Amino acid sequence: TEPMLRFVAFVGLVVLLSVLPQSSVDAAFAPLGGNLQTFKNVYTQWKASYVTATGAPVGSRVRRPSNQDDTVSEGIAYGMLAAVFADDKPTFDGLWAYARNFFNSAGCMGWHISSSGGIIDSNCATDAELDMAAALIWANKRWTGYTTYANNLINTIYTTEVEASTKILKPGNTFGGADQTNPSYFAPGYFKLFDAFQGTTRWAAVVTSSYNIIAAVDANYNAGTGLQPDWCNSTGAQAPFGNHHYSWDSVRHPWRLSHDYILYNSTKANQQCTKLNTYWSSLGVDNIGEANLNGGANWNTNQSAFYATAACCATLSTNTAYRTAHWNKISTTYPSNDYYKDSLHMLSLLVVTGSMNTDFGPASTPTPTPTPTPTSTPTPTLTPFAPTQTNNLGTTTKKTKTTTKKIKITTKKSKKNKKTTKGRERRILT
Repeated sequence: TEPMLRFVAFVGLVVLLSVLPQSSVDAAFAPLGGNLQTFKNVYTQWKASYVTATGAPVGSRVRRPSNQDDTVSEGIAYGMLAAVFADDKPTFDGLWAYARNFFNSAGCMGWHISSSGGIIDSNCATDAELDMAAALIWANKRWTGYTTYANNLINTIYTTEVEASTKILKPGNTFGGADQTNPSYFAPGYFKLFDAFQGTTRWAAVVTSSYNIIAAVDANYNAGTGLQPDWCNSTGAQAPFGNHHYSWDSVRHPWRLSHDYILYNSTKANQQCTKLNTYWSSLGVDNIGEANLNGGANWNTNQSAFYATAACCATLSTNTAYRTAHWNKISTTYPSNDYYKDSLHMLSLLVVTGSMNTDFGPASTPTPTPTPTPTSTPTPTLTPFAPTQTNNLGTTTKKTKTTTKKIKITTKKSKKNKKTTKGRERRILT
């Protein structure tokens, strides 16, 4: 009856409002342009350039042509993320097989492998594990069959790469925590995804510690620009090693922030992106690059790793000219022929085209079944890890280097095409 329908609708609205953030945000997510095919076109080029079976003991790997054609776990994870959204199961499975071949006793992939499959460093890099785990969750939703892999990897990350006493994300399984962390690894959207997938609440403390460190940097070091350093300690101050300015690691910060907004309508992610948008729009898209945290100096500008990831935050901006400039840049400048830049460019396109859609629908190769006799429409079943409401952008919705030498830990500049091994060369020596 009509009164009953009204009551059901009212209850639904109350439930929806109860799970949405209570404080306002500055803007709602809006794609900059393009569509899923835009991302897939670039993915096809990226795959042709960087994915190979040569030198892989099993499966396939992502190569870094300018680093002696080696492989890092980060690249495998980027490939897995891209493959699941491109609906490319063979490539996904090949990369995941390669990763598992180099798992160490802790249960995660050694981060640095030579072009011939030799282990250069068997320790783990947290950013790679996080991206792999998220990719496994989404692969399990798209194709099924990855539940155990996802659960095992999430458990490994939590027990070996989260500092037990502080719940601060460690950069690897053998070092870091309150004394040394990497804000570009902070992935609050993933942390929420892990809790939802496993039916736990333990990752909430990691979300809190991550945003607390970001807030400490904002309060004490960046004069409101929103820029985060490559490395810092739990107070946001200079860590024992690593750059304390916006550089080739922290360039991923806006990309990860956008995930938390797209998937979980995060007010904190939106507010952080708003700070960055305000700062970057004052510079102009062509001038986004490495920078002092307070914005007092910029260099290595007009590099795709910087402007492509910045475009992820631009999806939350209401500045039409700024949004258009970002879209004109990111949609016309691929490739750079650099593994790291091209990887972040590709993954940023997934965000800015509004294609980070985790409602994959039926598997891409469903088993044929007889035509059923028409019946009443069944009640939809919620997926186990969807926190609340599903839309075409993710889950909850508001509205709708290359190196030739080891990294110089205290340098003020990085050379133009230099994506270093993110401070991990230091790990070999300690």
